Amino acid sequence: VRRFAERFRSIYGQEAASLEAIAFDAGSQLEKAINLEATPTGVDRTRVAARIRQIHDTPGVTGNLTYKDGQWTRNLKLLTVTDQQITEARQPRSANPAD
Repeated sequence: VRRFAERFRSIYGQEAASLEAIAFDAGSQLEKAINLEATPTGVDRTRVAARIRQIHDTPGVTGNLTYKDGQWTRNLKLLTVTDQQITEARQPRSANPAD
């Protein structure tokens, strides 16, 4: 994440927004799939698509990525600030003891 942010800042002179980070992750995964499926005669887009459908819990600058049902998903975490430190918030207990 730090390397991406520093590179983006040095190239564009500003901080990357979430859209740029998401686009970077998607582009990186596409580039990786193309490179893995490339042959001396070219790249078969069916094989690239199959490779993309296999992406599951892969690290990216926006978190771990999974491609499922035509959508990119990420494991989102709820963060909080405690004593000037950013930490992951604990899951609240259910009000219903049966849950």
